[in-house]
Amino acid sequence: MVERAQDADSGVQKLALESLRKEIRSATSSMTSVPKPLKFLRPYYELMKEIYEKCPKGENKVLLADVISLLAMTMSSS
Repeated sequence: MVERAQDADSGVQKLALESLRKEIRSATSSMTSVPKPLKFLRPYYELMKEIYEKCPKGENKVLLADVISLLAMTMSSS
């Protein structure tokens, strides 16, 4: 899904980002531990920030910002 978030087609980007958001939402019903989708996205944190910087203003950039924000909350400072 992260690869699709880089796609030049904004429709493909939107589907990928909405899929990521849906996966995270469905896994965060109980916040006793870090949900699996966020654990799997950790290695892509820097890449997702780069994608965000290149993304034109609009709905896709907002969706990506939401995903990155959630992911950032699970990252340790070390």
